[in-house]
Amino acid sequence: MAFIVCIDGNIGAGKTTVLQEIEKKGYPVYYEPFQDNPWLPLYYQDPAKYALNTQIWFLSERFRQYKNADFSTRKIVFVERSQYTDRFVFVELIKQQGNMNDLEVDTYKHHFEIYKNPLPELTIVLDTPPTECKDRMTKRGRGMEEGVPLDYLQQLGKVYDENFNKLGVKTVKKFFNTSPSATAEEIITLAESEFAEYDR
Repeated sequence: MAFIVCIDGNIGAGKTTVLQEIEKKGYPVYYEPFQDNPWLPLYYQDPAKYALNTQIWFLSERFRQYKNADFSTRKIVFVERSQYTDRFVFVELIKQQGNMNDLEVDTYKHHFEIYKNPLPELTIVLDTPPTECKDRMTKRGRGMEEGVPLDYLQQLGKVYDENFNKLGVKTVKKFFNTSPSATAEEIITLAESEFAEYDR
């Protein structure tokens, strides 16, 4: 099986940008399929109404992505977020905010236990300040994100910190360096080092 490295972090933390740099260096990369989620724009408009459908869709698509990906060879593969991010960060925050009732949370957990993939061998959380995440979201101009307040990003960052140790077999924080390329190089060096231990 492949050595799966998950690049994680808040909305706007720089995950996709860094993964694009990693992909340029020849590593297989699987991006988060957020653009295909038909429930996500609806969730941003009415979280309480659409939270469960949004998260079930992400769960099933990450399961499908994992099943269709080439993880058969012993090499490093990078993924953007994982089911464990959804379960222990996003669903946890949704629950805290009262946007899923107990029955909906139990329904999600039921599906999660059936469709969960193995934990990533290594999860790297890009520890980008919420204020910078908000600035990046504004600059990239994804319409569905326009109404996301800074407070939400701050709460999300707090839940990441609280559930940090549930996101992978090993999880580390990495500050977003001065450039995406430099950050990608640091991440590759770390991943190669961990993979060398794993592949002994």
